[in-house]
Amino acid sequence: MNVEEQLTDTQREVVEVLREGRATPQHIEQNTTIPSKHAVQHHLKELRLSDVVTKVNTGLYDLNDEFDD
Repeated sequence: MNVEEQLTDTQREVVEVLREGRATPQHIEQNTTIPSKHAVQHHLKELRLSDVVTKVNTGLYDLNDEFDD
């Protein structure tokens, strides 16, 4: 099973937003069903630990190349 298959539905929402380009937690919150910036940050942390997402700069995230189709 690959990493993408192990993502939760909410994590997939984050990935879909990031497929459009780099994003801040606020932008991700506004474009998903995730109810708060804090919750977005939690999912971003989990995705970073799984090597799906990279923190580009303070408050700015991007998908790792293998997930950016």
